[in-house]
Amino acid sequence: MRPLESRLEQAHRAMMHGRLLAKVTAGDLDQSPMQTSLAPLLEQALDGRTRQPLAWGRIERSLAPVTVVIDRDIAAALIDALLDWTLGPGHSVHVSLQIKEWPPHALLQLRAQLPETTDDETPEHERLCWYLAQELCRATGATLDRVRSDGQVLVMVEFPRTVREIDGLSAMEVDLGAPSHPADGGRVLAGHRALIISSDVKLREEAKRICLDMGLQVDNVPSSSLAERHCAHSRPDLVIVDERFNDERFQQLRARLSAQNADFPLIEIIYSADASLALSGWGAGGMTRVGRGQLASQLPQALALEIAKVL
Repeated sequence: MRPLESRLEQAHRAMMHGRLLAKVTAGDLDQSPMQTSLAPLLEQALDGRTRQPLAWGRIERSLAPVTVVIDRDIAAALIDALLDWTLGPGHSVHVSLQIKEWPPHALLQLRAQLPETTDDETPEHERLCWYLAQELCRATGATLDRVRSDGQVLVMVEFPRTVREIDGLSAMEVDLGAPSHPADGGRVLAGHRALIISSDVKLREEAKRICLDMGLQVDNVPSSSLAERHCAHSRPDLVIVDERFNDERFQQLRARLSAQNADFPLIEIIYSADASLALSGWGAGGMTRVGRGQLASQLPQALALEIAKVL
């Protein structure tokens, strides 16, 4: 009966993971970011698995009290998917949760003994769990990586939106209270969400990295029509658009966003070789523009100014 019960549980979890994966890939995932303590979620998930009638190997844990800004249900689903991928009969797993020294981000690590397999040989339910973990990380702005070597695998999830305690106050509360400089976006932007509109993967990843470094959550869409659908379900706090997608559909979306907030933050990335940072200012009705070739230097300033309009 134990193998049968295990397979039924596996099938049920695969069904639940599949439904969630369909929602997140379709952009229908509802999020309510809040300060969420990860350690209790991990303890609950690990305890639940040790009670299951499976021949687990040794499960070790080293969990620091870490709080991040993330939707609690999504965090639980991400943990669930990662554990389903790494845990298996006879596997030895060590789970650790800590805050890195620099940058001071929460870091979840799962180190497990796994058989050497290729992606083609990996069971379907494990591939599903990994795809789900990838999409949930993309949706929440977390970064996910894995390293295989000599029958071991190390899975790492880094949460840029980490709350640190300083003398009874959270670092997020302290920093938001008194930003020292307009370009100090990592302190001002935490808790806000940006939408990047571009089909250029390299551009999206570069802009996303800058946004994440400044504390923003990031969503990506490859066209202005998909941006309209995305904003209908989840309104961003700021939009970054590749000038090649500043088309009629984008102008319609811009008009709707501006009707709700005349100073809605908009940034356009332009490709002119001599492009310089052009700030729109308050009540100007224009868009701040940054050059593609100077993204690393110009985008942080533009982000800080634009988000300041809605603070």
